Amino acid sequence: MQKDKIPNWLQTRLDNGAAKIYPRGTFKIAPCVTLAEKLQSIRSLDELYGFANRRKVTGCIDEKIFPAWSKEERRIILARKYELERKNIHSQKK
Repeated sequence: MQKDKIPNWLQTRLDNGAAKIYPRGTFKIAPCVTLAEKLQSIRSLDELYGFANRRKVTGCIDEKIFPAWSKEERRIILARKYELERKNIHSQKK
């Protein structure tokens, strides 16, 4: 990818370290085993929204593919949401 073809929004993320460019064919994503590990790998509220509301986002309501969250799983997801919101508030104050 040539630098002059990178969109401005992406260049900004590259410059501040929020994004990285890897060589073509590089696979850097490690699979998560537990819900807690998956939630800890989520870095933004948008990403958490997509994960937590996967049925709405994908339009797939099949229980076999995306089973509904249990009360305990919802509690853990909300705890991660509050954690990310607190981090966003603290980063905006700087």
